Amino acid sequence: MYSKYFFIFLAILTAAVTFWSCIDIPTTGPPESAFDMRAQIRFVHVASGTDTIAIALGTSGDTAHTSSATQFTTVSGTDTIIVTDSAYVTYYPITFYRRFQVDFSSPLDVIEDGVSVGQLSFGGATSYLDVPAGPRDLSLRGMAQLADTLEISVDDTRHVIRQDTVGKGSSRSDTVITNRSYAFLPVSAGLPPENITVDYKNPKIVIFTDRKATVLFIHDLQPIIAQEGNRVRYGWINYQIADERYSDRIFRGAPSVPAESIAVRFINASRNTPSKRLTIKGTAGSGPNAVTINVMSDSVAFLTVMPYRKYHEGQYSFYLSNAGSTVPADSLPSLSLTSHHRYSFVAVDSASTFRLRRYDDD
Repeated sequence: MYSKYFFIFLAILTAAVTFWSCIDIPTTGPPESAFDMRAQIRFVHVASGTDTIAIALGTSGDTAHTSSATQFTTVSGTDTIIVTDSAYVTYYPITFYRRFQVDFSSPLDVIEDGVSVGQLSFGGATSYLDVPAGPRDLSLRGMAQLADTLEISVDDTRHVIRQDTVGKGSSRSDTVITNRSYAFLPVSAGLPPENITVDYKNPKIVIFTDRKATVLFIHDLQPIIAQEGNRVRYGWINYQIADERYSDRIFRGAPSVPAESIAVRFINASRNTPSKRLTIKGTAGSGPNAVTINVMSDSVAFLTVMPYRKYHEGQYSFYLSNAGSTVPADSLPSLSLTSHHRYSFVAVDSASTFRLRRYDDD
């Protein structure tokens, strides 16, 4: 009986070993065709407008204290009142800031992980850079004009009044009043502009693995710091990531846009008015197969990155206006857009108006 079970067990074990030997066990690490922990990123400078940047210089002096007290007696009817009036003043160290005026449309040096990747003029773009994926330290350096030095003095006054009515008990009031004073120290005339860090990304910008994307530098409406009644202000640039597609490593070199097609998207980087309207008109193809295009996107908010739309290759005109308006502020007429390509059209500020710029994404 035991021999029968032994032979059954032996048969099962033999089959298991046979099947195990047929399993294709991968080697350690990903195959060559898997994700590469890198990305293709380009930077586009569409920031504009002036702003203030206040850079802390530090403090001067130590915390100091003074005190004073007076005591007097008053008689009110049958009551004798002993009054003690005390004041305790705390003087804090004086804080200093250097305040700069920055024109964000001026050329900017792009610093990635402590290394310059090039200088961009307004409207300019780098080529696509092969960079490691993950968190990246980004900062921008540019020329700025020193406006003044701000001096902030702060003190707290604690005022305590104690009244002792003989035979009837006492009362006490305790009030703290904070006083802040500001002094603006002018700078000497004719000082040259300084090269400073005009913006930094905090927290770090994250680049996803095996992506192809554009990072647009856009002057944000709200400062990243606004303190002391807006006297200490740090205007900042929004690092807007416009994702495009996975990289060619995923597609194995296959086209990202089908043959005879184009892909178009719109990005609103204009601060001048709340939202924009983009109208696309064009003709794709010829003869009886010609297709007329007339597409409008209205009320596109600031910082919006619209998804790509696919069209047939052909000749197109683009018209940019304020939301709800049919009167273009700018246009790019009669553009021949060839197949198998992607294009970004970006609304950017120019003085008191706005313009439309084209960028080839592929």
